[in-house]
Amino acid sequence: MIRQKSSVTVVIPAYNCENSIAQSVTSALTQTLAPKEIIVINDGSTDRTGDILKAMGRDIRLIKQENRGQGAARNAGWNAASGEYIAFLDADDYWKPQYIETCAAFLNKHAECAAVLTAWEKNIDDNT
Repeated sequence: MIRQKSSVTVVIPAYNCENSIAQSVTSALTQTLAPKEIIVINDGSTDRTGDILKAMGRDIRLIKQENRGQGAARNAGWNAASGEYIAFLDADDYWKPQYIETCAAFLNKHAECAAVLTAWEKNIDDNT
């Protein structure tokens, strides 16, 4: 069975990422297949991460917790998710506009697959 539409929850664990979180969230918000929801787990950030996320408005669901690490933040997002699929996006990464659409289309076509893993591409302007 091939489903034509999919509901995707984006989960973004965030800890002290004030320099990158806006770009990460924006890349999720501007997908060609819009996510059902974007959940950002503020994992006890002590920088301006929380303020930046609040300023981004109601398009994201913000969950605050004390710092317990990326794994615990991902699990908190997973537990709060309501989408058919869950896509994890690190707070210092961003997606090209067709990312969710491409992954969901693959999963819809290949019901025998439970997950999609993708390669990454280094930003040539990034000196890290």
